[in-house]
Amino acid sequence: MTKNWKICLCFIKTQALFLFLAPLQAQPLNAFVSKTPLYWGVDNEIKITVPGIPDHLLDATAAGGTIQRSGDKWLALPEDSIQELTITVTATIAGKTRMLASFIYNVTELPPPRIYFLHEDKTAYRPTVSYRDSTLLFIQKEKVLQAEKMVLRTLYPLVDYDIERFDIFILDPLGTSIYLSDGGSFSEKQKEFISSVPVGNSFYISNIKYKSSDSINRKWYPLKMQVR
Repeated sequence: MTKNWKICLCFIKTQALFLFLAPLQAQPLNAFVSKTPLYWGVDNEIKITVPGIPDHLLDATAAGGTIQRSGDKWLALPEDSIQELTITVTATIAGKTRMLASFIYNVTELPPPRIYFLHEDKTAYRPTVSYRDSTLLFIQKEKVLQAEKMVLRTLYPLVDYDIERFDIFILDPLGTSIYLSDGGSFSEKQKEFISSVPVGNSFYISNIKYKSSDSINRKWYPLKMQVR
């Protein structure tokens, strides 16, 4: 083990200065990482810090996936269906690579997303769910009409699934009517229809097609929307 030296300064009444050299053991280096669950199919942000070591001297590798630097954070992408991902942190000190620590992360699927209506100012409006796991949503008409597009979103971590199309479906005594979207946005005909729906009445958003985190086109279940 390499020894450094500390200097002790001692004064006596004659004001003579004595230097005492004593061996000083080097302090161990500890790596700290943010410990949160990791999710399949998305880049997971991880913070890695080692007190006393600049970030540019740190490196990390992953067993069971990949990890790469992104600014002052790291992005970990687990392999599909793997249950654990191990991240090993190393540092370059005096030209030599030193292994500091390994950390094991549990990997799971993303939490279920929910419907959000996104506005131009980047704010998001989520319809109120009437009861848990229900497909009935209460909406405020004006907020839906002002929305730029509709997305499926998880908040922790923040992941948006782009909706590629959806239909507004109504069934009344006159028969069935279907209004098509403009991609992931409400079409003008859909907005005209929503504007005409009286408070308390309902309609359905169906045939919701979106692209999941694994880039596969999928279909979301129909939603019953009640105007407030």
